[in-house]
Amino acid sequence: MKKTALFCGIGAFLAAGSGVSANQQSRINPDFLEGRRDAPEAEIREPTRREKAMLIHMIARAVRPHWRPQSTLDGQSTTVTFRLNRDGSLASLPNVVKQIGFGGDEGLASEHAKMARFAIIEAAPFNLPEEFYPAYETVTLTLDWSTRR
Repeated sequence: MKKTALFCGIGAFLAAGSGVSANQQSRINPDFLEGRRDAPEAEIREPTRREKAMLIHMIARAVRPHWRPQSTLDGQSTTVTFRLNRDGSLASLPNVVKQIGFGGDEGLASEHAKMARFAIIEAAPFNLPEEFYPAYETVTLTLDWSTRR
């Protein structure tokens, strides 16, 4: 009997409506789906040396789990350059600009370059503070044995 009474009580509440009278105004803004229009944009400024180093470290740390070259010896490295959008997504594909320590082994150098590009593409988008965008618009990153650790 109590279950029936409880059920009827809920049904009566739902039938009565939300409990907001006709002369009360809704607290929901009519354009709430469009988002806040008065939200300030991040102030863009030139970062300090330390902040630039922090940004490169953040990018390298994001790339590290994806950097899996077939074999890398101490002294072998691949340097790549790429551009980023404000949201941290890639604006350009990574371009290899320098390779060291491959001693003429073009096959190994090519594989190293391919894996470097792959690691950066897989790591993107990067979670970086928009206020420092000028510092990470173009990134040059060297991938070597120490990047894997």
